[in-house]
Amino acid sequence: MWPETKLQTVDNLDARKLFATYEDANTPQDTEDDLTFFSLEEMQNVYKLIDNKTDFEILEIIQNEEAATDKTIGFDVGYIGGDFFSAIADTAIKPLWHPPDFDNMIDIVEHLKKLNNHVLFDKFDDAKNYRETYLSKEWAEKEMYEGQITTIQIRTV
Repeated sequence: MWPETKLQTVDNLDARKLFATYEDANTPQDTEDDLTFFSLEEMQNVYKLIDNKTDFEILEIIQNEEAATDKTIGFDVGYIGGDFFSAIADTAIKPLWHPPDFDNMIDIVEHLKKLNNHVLFDKFDDAKNYRETYLSKEWAEKEMYEGQITTIQIRTV
């Protein structure tokens, strides 16, 4: 929870209870990605219980999917599961774990100029190229295994 988060964004008690139920039920079988939901139906069940629906949305996240659809809002670079990670957010939006070295990011800035209104890349190849440049930086998050930090397509549902 970010310090600027308002209490009303987390006061949906019934939604939080159902979310916890799904998380508890799914975690034992989800050792690789640590995801809470295994179906769109589970997500929609929780969403129905949220009072302030305009503060939330359901998005589909797909690793290494190059073909965009009319629901694609863009491409991120990072990993899904665990604590989730976005190399765009951690570099340009809200650096937390591996803030950039501002003296060594001229090439990163050139990539970031291609971000759309959703702060995502419109093209898979732009995200892929950003990934390569990002991973070349000494200050970047390091992969625990080859391909951990990947290209992620984000779609509306």
